[in-house]
Amino acid sequence: MEPFIRNKERGFDAAWEMSSEDGEYGPKSVMAVLSVGHSSQRKAFYASVQRETWEVGKYGTSRSFMLFNGVTLMTEPVARYSAKRMKVFFDRAMKVLDIIRRDPESAELVLTEKGRESVARIQDIFDAESMAA
Repeated sequence: MEPFIRNKERGFDAAWEMSSEDGEYGPKSVMAVLSVGHSSQRKAFYASVQRETWEVGKYGTSRSFMLFNGVTLMTEPVARYSAKRMKVFFDRAMKVLDIIRRDPESAELVLTEKGRESVARIQDIFDAESMAA
Protein backbone atom coordinates (compact mmCIF):
# COMPACT_ATOMS: atom_id res chain seq x y z
CA MET A 1 0.00 0.00 0.00
CA GLU A 2 1.33 3.38 -1.02
CA PRO A 3 1.34 6.22 1.51
CA PHE A 4 -0.17 9.63 1.06
CA ILE A 5 2.81 12.02 1.38
CA ARG A 6 2.40 15.65 2.34
CA ASN A 7 5.20 18.19 2.28
CA LYS A 8 4.73 20.59 5.18
CA GLU A 9 6.78 23.54 6.35
CA ARG A 10 10.07 22.10 7.63
CA GLY A 11 8.95 18.50 7.35
CA PHE A 12 6.91 15.72 5.79
CA ASP A 13 4.01 13.46 6.71
CA ALA A 14 3.49 10.04 5.16
CA ALA A 15 0.16 8.38 5.95
CA TRP A 16 -1.13 4.88 5.27
CA GLU A 17 -4.88 4.20 5.50
CA MET A 18 -5.49 1.24 7.81
CA SER A 19 -9.30 1.26 7.73
CA SER A 20 -12.13 3.50 6.65
CA GLU A 21 -15.84 3.87 7.32
CA ASP A 22 -18.55 6.33 6.39
CA GLY A 23 -18.88 9.29 8.73
CA GLU A 24 -21.62 11.91 8.92
CA TYR A 25 -20.02 14.18 6.27
CA GLY A 26 -17.50 11.89 4.59
CA PRO A 27 -15.00 9.16 5.31
CA LYS A 28 -13.56 8.50 8.75
CA SER A 29 -10.19 6.79 8.38
CA VAL A 30 -7.70 5.25 10.77
CA MET A 31 -4.23 6.17 9.55
CA ALA A 32 -0.69 5.14 10.44
CA VAL A 33 1.35 8.35 10.13
CA LEU A 34 5.10 8.93 9.87
CA SER A 35 5.86 12.55 10.81
CA VAL A 36 9.28 13.97 10.02
CA GLY A 37 10.26 17.44 11.14
CA HIS A 38 12.86 19.77 12.59
CA SER A 39 13.14 20.93 16.19
CA SER A 40 15.00 24.23 16.36
CA GLN A 41 15.23 23.97 20.16
CA ARG A 42 16.84 20.52 20.07
CA LYS A 43 18.71 21.29 16.84
CA ALA A 44 17.67 17.95 15.36
CA PHE A 45 15.56 16.26 12.74
CA TYR A 46 13.09 13.72 14.14
CA ALA A 47 10.86 10.98 12.76
CA SER A 48 7.95 9.55 14.73
CA VAL A 49 5.13 7.12 13.99
CA GLN A 50 1.63 7.18 15.44
CA ARG A 51 -1.93 6.12 14.73
CA GLU A 52 -4.40 8.92 13.93
CA THR A 53 -8.06 9.18 13.04
CA TRP A 54 -8.85 11.48 10.11
CA GLU A 55 -12.49 12.49 9.81
CA VAL A 56 -14.09 14.66 7.14
CA GLY A 57 -16.45 17.06 8.89
CA LYS A 58 -18.75 19.86 7.91
CA TYR A 59 -15.94 22.46 7.96
CA GLY A 60 -12.88 20.42 7.00
CA THR A 61 -10.88 17.39 8.03
CA SER A 62 -9.92 16.79 11.65
CA ARG A 63 -6.97 14.69 12.79
CA SER A 64 -7.10 13.16 16.25
CA PHE A 65 -4.59 11.04 18.13
CA MET A 66 -3.59 9.99 21.63
CA LEU A 67 -0.88 12.15 23.18
CA PHE A 68 2.37 10.33 24.00
CA ASN A 69 1.18 7.27 22.06
CA GLY A 70 3.62 7.74 19.18
CA VAL A 71 7.00 6.10 18.72
CA THR A 72 10.20 7.98 17.93
CA LEU A 73 11.67 6.18 14.95
CA MET A 74 14.92 8.13 14.66
CA THR A 75 16.58 11.50 15.29
CA GLU A 76 19.61 13.24 13.81
CA PRO A 77 21.44 16.23 15.27
CA VAL A 78 21.78 19.16 12.85
CA ALA A 79 23.34 22.56 13.35
CA ARG A 80 20.60 24.27 11.32
CA TYR A 81 17.66 23.41 9.11
CA SER A 82 18.31 22.48 5.48
CA ALA A 83 15.47 21.46 3.15
CA LYS A 84 17.83 19.25 1.14
CA ARG A 85 19.09 17.41 4.25
CA MET A 86 15.51 17.14 5.55
CA LYS A 87 14.49 15.33 2.34
CA VAL A 88 17.44 12.92 2.72
CA PHE A 89 16.42 12.29 6.36
CA PHE A 90 12.79 11.70 5.32
CA ASP A 91 13.84 9.21 2.63
CA ARG A 92 16.00 7.36 5.16
CA ALA A 93 13.14 7.28 7.70
CA MET A 94 10.84 5.82 5.02
CA LYS A 95 13.41 3.08 4.31
CA VAL A 96 13.86 2.25 8.01
CA LEU A 97 10.09 2.09 8.50
CA ASP A 98 9.75 -0.14 5.42
CA ILE A 99 12.36 -2.56 6.81
CA ILE A 100 10.60 -2.66 10.19
CA ARG A 101 7.23 -3.31 8.53
CA ARG A 102 8.48 -5.98 6.11
CA ASP A 103 11.13 -7.76 8.20
CA PRO A 104 10.89 -6.85 11.90
CA GLU A 105 13.03 -9.79 13.02
CA SER A 106 16.08 -8.59 11.09
CA ALA A 107 15.48 -5.00 12.26
CA GLU A 108 15.45 -6.20 15.88
CA LEU A 109 18.86 -7.87 15.46
CA VAL A 110 20.66 -4.53 15.20
CA LEU A 111 18.69 -2.62 17.80
CA THR A 112 18.99 -2.06 21.54
CA GLU A 113 16.27 -3.33 23.88
CA LYS A 114 14.51 0.05 23.69
CA GLY A 115 14.74 -0.16 19.88
CA ARG A 116 13.17 -3.62 19.91
CA GLU A 117 10.31 -2.27 22.02
CA SER A 118 9.86 0.49 19.43
CA VAL A 119 9.66 -2.09 16.62
CA ALA A 120 6.86 -3.89 18.50
CA ARG A 121 4.97 -0.61 19.04
CA ILE A 122 5.37 0.35 15.36
CA GLN A 123 4.02 -3.05 14.34
CA ASP A 124 0.98 -2.41 16.58
CA ILE A 125 0.37 0.94 14.88
CA PHE A 126 0.24 -0.80 11.48
CA ASP A 127 -1.68 -3.86 12.77
CA ALA A 128 -5.38 -3.77 11.86
CA GLU A 129 -6.25 -6.19 14.68
CA SER A 130 -4.81 -3.87 17.35
CA MET A 131 -6.92 -0.89 16.21
CA ALA A 132 -9.68 -1.71 18.68
CA ALA A 133 -7.22 -1.64 21.59
